[in-house]
Amino acid sequence: MISMERELIRQRFEAAKSWISDNPDAWDYMCGLCDYETEMKRQFSMNWAVEEARKKGILDKRGNYTSYNSIYIPVWSRLFVKRNPTAKGLIRQRKSMFDEFFVEEGLN
Repeated sequence: MISMERELIRQRFEAAKSWISDNPDAWDYMCGLCDYETEMKRQFSMNWAVEEARKKGILDKRGNYTSYNSIYIPVWSRLFVKRNPTAKGLIRQRKSMFDEFFVEEGLN
């Protein structure tokens, strides 16, 4: 992987993780939805979970309405599968520039 491209991927990965830290209620809500769909053995996507969370008007740690940057969805999706491996095969994931990064970093 070209080093500039890899650095961009790393920055986006770190920003997506930082978003989770800044928005724990939104992350927990999205993961709860995904966990339930996994238990029910139904296919779902992180994009769907984000859209459902947007409807709820969840606040971030500073008391502001949570802003969801869709560029982070591939990272959140892969972090969710790392958190709940039984979701693999149920969560719809498109090929992403983060796939190779997760493998190289031992995050998969």
